[in-house]
Amino acid sequence: MTNKFVSGFASVSGQRRSIQFLTNLLQSKAIPHALLFTGNEGVGKNEIALIFAAACNCTRRSPDYLSGGQKGSDHPMIEPCGHCKSCRKIKSCNHPDVIQITPDNHTIKIDQIRSICRTLAMKPYEAKLRVVIIFDAQTMNTASANALLKVLEEPSEQTIFILIATQLSVLLPTIVSRCQHFHFRPFSRNEIAAMLIQKHNLNEQDANIMANMSNGSYSRALAMNNDHRINYRRWILHIMESLSSKTIGSRLALAEKLSKNKDLLGYALRIILSYLRDIVIWKFRPEKIINSDIKQSISAASQHVHINSTLAKIRAIQKVQQNIDSNIKLRLALEILILEL
Repeated sequence: MTNKFVSGFASVSGQRRSIQFLTNLLQSKAIPHALLFTGNEGVGKNEIALIFAAACNCTRRSPDYLSGGQKGSDHPMIEPCGHCKSCRKIKSCNHPDVIQITPDNHTIKIDQIRSICRTLAMKPYEAKLRVVIIFDAQTMNTASANALLKVLEEPSEQTIFILIATQLSVLLPTIVSRCQHFHFRPFSRNEIAAMLIQKHNLNEQDANIMANMSNGSYSRALAMNNDHRINYRRWILHIMESLSSKTIGSRLALAEKLSKNKDLLGYALRIILSYLRDIVIWKFRPEKIINSDIKQSISAASQHVHINSTLAKIRAIQKVQQNIDSNIKLRLALEILILEL
């Protein structure tokens, strides 16, 4: 189960347009049987799905005329109270009629969809509107996607589905066509940096570095704000600064070390990518580099590299990033990559 419940729509930053459409649905009481939320990780999709489920079933819900924290707006936002019995159950992931489906070992399997079907055969226990939230819907395999399609083709009364995915292209077009789509935009770097400074008291330099590496995801930026990740970034950058002087044996040992920690591998590749990007950017717009805390090293490296060769290295990293979750021989791929770098 996922517990991403926050106090209400007004507490989610940066998604005003999608929130306004959703609150309009609540006001009109014309909620479609299936919604689809797409966008990068960490942009508020999961939180808003749970808030919407709470708003559908809150027993004390009333219009709250807020917009960006200011009263007097012409766009009322219907908020769940967060305190009634229904809201408390959703907050604690104990509501029998708000069903949350998450991947089982990286995949949403057909048995999980069949379990939903058995539940939908019965009336809701206590909800006004039963809500089925499928997180990471892009991880459905062919069998589970086809099973879900049958459910969406014959929707149950008093039930809505909320599918959450990274992008439209990873889902069956027939599933997409049966959902009302909401795209959640990535946060700007300035928005993320401002949130890190205001909510977590980070200094401006660290906040900007994390924001620049986040790819528009606040949760990804926030994940970097711990000593282990900060020290790991420093280690990776130190390795990159001296990689050209390393022996082949040392480089292969590095590839082995990276391959053994798959949880941090994506982060490591983003750091390496940012370093190479900075080397190219320095030649044209040095004020736009990401790793501003090592700008002297980046400046020196930029003077001794050719842009085309650096761009080739960037493409090599991106290829590994695209294949990281597939069945590639990871250690071999990393060995080749590190030797190319």
